[in-house]
Amino acid sequence: MPHNHTLRIHIEYELLYVAEMRALLNDFERAYNLLERPRARVGQRISRTDRLIVKTVETGNSLTFTFLGGFGLLALAKGVKTIAEAREAVWKSEDAKWKAKSAKLDFQEREASLVKKSRQEEEPEIVASEIIQNRIEIIERTQHITSLEMTVDNATTKLLAEPKK
Repeated sequence: MPHNHTLRIHIEYELLYVAEMRALLNDFERAYNLLERPRARVGQRISRTDRLIVKTVETGNSLTFTFLGGFGLLALAKGVKTIAEAREAVWKSEDAKWKAKSAKLDFQEREASLVKKSRQEEEPEIVASEIIQNRIEIIERTQHITSLEMTVDNATTKLLAEPKK
């Protein structure tokens, strides 16, 4: 499969450990591989031509990775965008404590029902979304990475944003 799509991940940080960077790359690669693998070849390795490729890495006070990939990249972007939209709903509701609690409960109920429904239909997409969601939560807990953005074919999704205080 030709690498006809581009994924750009941009991280702004105060301090970034190499282990965190490697874990982020591993999680995106695992999620991509789950989505790229045809269902008929479940027990086989993904061929080199279908693997996610790191094209460039730019550093400074921020870090930008550019990846090349196939259809799995678009499916991954769709899943991540869904996660980002759900998280944005929670962030916006943090203005008042009672609004945040009700939004969190709503989010958990929707997530539970979507996971239950989707596990029956689309197992790889759910697992890939969980991998990315877990990595975002780990990054959020470190508090020294200030921004995380993903761009696929010039469409940017902000994955990590500072909640308004």
